[in-house]
Amino acid sequence: MKVIAVLHDVMEDNTKYTRNVLDILGVDSDTLDVLDLLTHKEGDTYKEYILKLRVNQRARRIKLADMICNLSDSPTYRQKNKYVKFAKLLLD
Repeated sequence: MKVIAVLHDVMEDNTKYTRNVLDILGVDSDTLDVLDLLTHKEGDTYKEYILKLRVNQRARRIKLADMICNLSDSPTYRQKNKYVKFAKLLLD
């Protein structure tokens, strides 16, 4: 869980660390699967993204922690509403 939490934005932030690179570096397939779920794919709405990652408890827990972390850094009113709305989807 700690490795996934640390790496959760790596593939999404368009770094050189793609799934294939992380695989070559020895990241196990279960971890890669969760990282893949946590990567918001281009073309998916935020709701579609959240619904896709709901299937995995580790992905859900890490995304909730990420939302809480994002809320602790002077979020806008819009961000607060967004995270509250989608946190409810993750908790259902």
